[in-house]
Amino acid sequence: MKAGGEEGVAPLAEELASKASDATTRLGSLLTPARLDWITGGIVLVVYAIVQILLLQGPHPFDPARYFRTAMDFPDVRADLWTLRIGLIAPVRVAILLFGPSEAALYAVPLATGLAIAAAVYGTGLALFSDRVVAAAAALLTVLNANYLLNSSFIFPDTTATATFTAGMLCLVLGRTLWAERRGWPQSAACLCAGLLFGWTYLIREFSPVLLPTVVAVVLLLRYPLRRVALLVGATLAAVSLELLYGQLMYGQPLVHYKLLRGLGKTSVPAPQALRFEHIQSQLQNPLDTLLVFPRLLLTWPAGWVFLVLVAMFLGALGLARRDRRLWMLAIWCFSFWAAMAVLGLGSTPSGRPLINVTNIRYWYPIFPALILGAFGGLSIAARRFLPTARGMLVTRSVTVLLAGVALVPGLVQFDRCAAKDVWRNEPAARWDEVRAWFSTPEAQPYRFVLTDKDTVRVLPVYLRTIFGDRVWDGRERRFETGLRPMVPTTDLRASLILLHRDRLRTIPDAERELQALRQGWAPIFIGRDAKIVVLAYRPSPDEVVRSDLEWWQVSRPPVPAAEGCGLSPYEPAG
Repeated sequence: MKAGGEEGVAPLAEELASKASDATTRLGSLLTPARLDWITGGIVLVVYAIVQILLLQGPHPFDPARYFRTAMDFPDVRADLWTLRIGLIAPVRVAILLFGPSEAALYAVPLATGLAIAAAVYGTGLALFSDRVVAAAAALLTVLNANYLLNSSFIFPDTTATATFTAGMLCLVLGRTLWAERRGWPQSAACLCAGLLFGWTYLIREFSPVLLPTVVAVVLLLRYPLRRVALLVGATLAAVSLELLYGQLMYGQPLVHYKLLRGLGKTSVPAPQALRFEHIQSQLQNPLDTLLVFPRLLLTWPAGWVFLVLVAMFLGALGLARRDRRLWMLAIWCFSFWAAMAVLGLGSTPSGRPLINVTNIRYWYPIFPALILGAFGGLSIAARRFLPTARGMLVTRSVTVLLAGVALVPGLVQFDRCAAKDVWRNEPAARWDEVRAWFSTPEAQPYRFVLTDKDTVRVLPVYLRTIFGDRVWDGRERRFETGLRPMVPTTDLRASLILLHRDRLRTIPDAERELQALRQGWAPIFIGRDAKIVVLAYRPSPDEVVRSDLEWWQVSRPPVPAAEGCGLSPYEPAG
């Protein structure tokens, strides 16, 4: 019986082993290296999107809201330094056309920007170092480090320009792969796309030409033939010329952007802003001061020291692999930008404005892809040089994942904690969700107008709609023309609301007197939980009035941010 049982089991085991071998072979044929590269890239994008959405911040009422409002009002916009950044306004306008002036449109460009940076860094790392783990870790560290997350929820030219520039660099790298060189046309396409992206980078951010030495160096290091270089330059100039065409068609002045930039240095600065600039510039007296700005900004987060380790790794790898053109390409990108920022940080205009406020971490975003790729790629090159076996690859991947994890996990935890403290310039999302919820109630429906200040009126339309653009209230928003007085006909007073954002009252001249005047006929019918948003109606019925101890007619003092390790610039005045 035992022998017979063994004879029956053996063929079954052989059959199962054969099937397992066939399944493994089929799986291996499906999961080719190329497919694994694409799958890993997809995972990187999904991970970024999930984490970014979970950590999405509430609206930013200043520059990002101004870009959004410009895109809403286009083409009825006056020429200024915000409206003429057409490379940024254009995609925001497309988002508004797709989703209406809604939260979906407000966050579409920031999310697309992050995805583009992650994809470009991953593709560049993979093309240069042929290691998907190194490329994936570099991509995730670039877009999920706390320095980037600080502004990744908002419409800023610095983030989007970093995305287009990094994508342009990816195109240049791909144009010199064996596959592109053998076929010819992909190299031309790569140069054309890179040129358009570099030109578009300028249309987003006029400060971007500081990256020009990087492009020149990369073209030389990759040894592009002259005819491809001509195509690259031509595409760049074609994109840049759109600014001249736009200026002529919109304002009858092709050089309107240049004239505004030149005039900015002569425009007087308001006294509080002048004092702020003076305080910052007093700390930047020599090149050493400006060279140390970047490390000091990194160290405003507890995990910032990891990036200083990456700098040391990058420099060490350059010393070990002095002839590796891949590392030199990234080194010129990283350190020439660092040097340019150090020089520009010392300059100021005749009006006292800094040429570039290098103490704002946003302006340093173009350095992150090069720094992180250089450090991780340098580690990969060094490991393969000294451990040219599978052990070298294991060491590279282990150290890369460890460093990325040490920077990301504590950084994400700290970022989430800081977001709950409301220490940054953006507003809590919950505050505006409350506003939208109230405007969707029957209490708000009889009113036809809501008046508010110039900053809040840029954000308000988003929260008079659902996330994807359906209106919850049929009235119209307007801004105060002077002070806080409602500029509507007397017959419309009972159909009007005044939305007071108590943090913005400090910017309104003579606000205390104006508020006292409003007390004569206006009363609150909505007060937010944090008492920052108050909605007033003209002589409402007693049952509509919200009873509260809040003295809404008093101008509150500005809060003093006090949060160690939350990315607040150490160069800003205290209090």
